[in-house]
Amino acid sequence: MGTIIWGNIYRFIEIIWRRRYYLGISIILAVLIASLISMVTPKRYGSHTSILVQESSLLNPFLEDLSVSFNLEDRMVALRVLVHSRHILFTVA
Repeated sequence: MGTIIWGNIYRFIEIIWRRRYYLGISIILAVLIASLISMVTPKRYGSHTSILVQESSLLNPFLEDLSVSFNLEDRMVALRVLVHSRHILFTVA
């Protein structure tokens, strides 16, 4: 059993030694290509988020808490309540 394992390991090392140039060239090429790509790509990335607000969600009582009111005064009151909540104050403190 041990000789079979060592025989397989020896055969594997022999195969790698015969193909050493292919392995070395592929590693060098991978490093060069990765370096070239890192130099070419932009250093700053931009991202954006789109939020879809549907008016039908305002009519659904289950989504009333998640819906966004189009009335600015109602939104300011809700934001003040949110800011004064313990949950937000503990994270700020």
